[in-house]
Amino acid sequence: FMPFGASLAFALDELPHPVLISTMAGVALSVAFEIAQWWIPGRVVATSDVILNTLGALLGAQIVALAIRWHRPHHKAYTG
Repeated sequence: FMPFGASLAFALDELPHPVLISTMAGVALSVAFEIAQWWIPGRVVATSDVILNTLGALLGAQIVALAIRWHRPHHKAYTG
């Protein structure tokens, strides 16, 4: 989910709070995958998958946010 979070944060760069939005989207997608697995024989639903996928989305989004901040230090979305 790191690539998902990173890609979404990059795409949403002009919006306020792109890291938060990307992380919440990662949570929603991960939960949707886990719910879908209830109906797939042989698959197991695991809370740890949701937690780790969420952390991956957060880490990917945060890396992009830091890279954008480093590359464009006066970018409006990242200034106080």
